[in-house]
Amino acid sequence: MVGIACCLIFMVITQLSEIKSQPFIVQNVLSLLTCLPLALSVLLVGYLIPMLFESSVLYWIGIVSYEVFLIHIFVLNNLGKSVWAIFIFIAVTGVCAVVLHLLLQRGLYSHGRFNRRNTYEK
Repeated sequence: MVGIACCLIFMVITQLSEIKSQPFIVQNVLSLLTCLPLALSVLLVGYLIPMLFESSVLYWIGIVSYEVFLIHIFVLNNLGKSVWAIFIFIAVTGVCAVVLHLLLQRGLYSHGRFNRRNTYEK
């Protein structure tokens, strides 16, 4: 809880015009102080409540997270700015990420192209 409060405080501080006019290093340090307490809070919650991270939904999000990273910007650029666009974005990105993951898993990964031990075989 304290980490989230620190994060919010530093988020507000980094948006002040006096801070934005400071050198780049000052802005980076304040950004670090924004993210670090939040990250430590997530780690603490995960340590105290381990079953929170044993969710099958979180497992699948972790499995397709790279594909979501690859696809999200293309979907985001083609949507408007409305409340429905958020739901459409989540649905389309999720479906495309799962399809891409299955294609990569069956196509590239299963043939050993990204398997390091097969790289040096003759």
